[in-house]
Amino acid sequence: MSCVPCFECGDGYNITRENLDRWTDSVANVLASTDGRQHFKRYLESRSFDESLNTVEFWERCVRIMPTKPEGDSPPPTSESHFSFPRFAQGECSSSSSSHSRLNLQMSLSPPRASAVSDDLLRELDLLIEFANNYVNLDLAQMRVLYKTMKMKDEVEVIEALTQAKLSAQELLADDYQLFREHLLKSQGLLKS
Repeated sequence: MSCVPCFECGDGYNITRENLDRWTDSVANVLASTDGRQHFKRYLESRSFDESLNTVEFWERCVRIMPTKPEGDSPPPTSESHFSFPRFAQGECSSSSSSHSRLNLQMSLSPPRASAVSDDLLRELDLLIEFANNYVNLDLAQMRVLYKTMKMKDEVEVIEALTQAKLSAQELLADDYQLFREHLLKSQGLLKS
């Protein structure tokens, strides 16, 4: 794995060629990588792009508060998730009657019930909405979706709303990402000035 010197990071810090390729491929790859986000934020800070820094912070907050989905619904949770809500266990009957056996079979084939939204998650959502309202340039439709999360009764709906909010933040960062991407490529001599 070859490394290339990192832009504006000083001596002794390198970006692997693999990361350079990944981070110059898409904004989603930059945001999904802890190191990529750190480099992107440093770049935004160096350009005084405060609104974009707030948008990255919003994206990170969405990730931190996002509950994990029950197995089979999504990839495993990231290490950045703060909340993990237990799924409801399905009970088993000890009776050997055929009606109980059918009930057990039906229960085992049924999807897990949705978990209720916790008070902790509601507090985190309230703080996220306040942050978005004050510091992020989300459109009115996305803000409405965020406000509706406070009334949602199950965590699957909240996950969907937070996923959409992350995508909206990612879209807001698209132009600044292109500048970051060009800067990375130019700093490595891979793009002419």
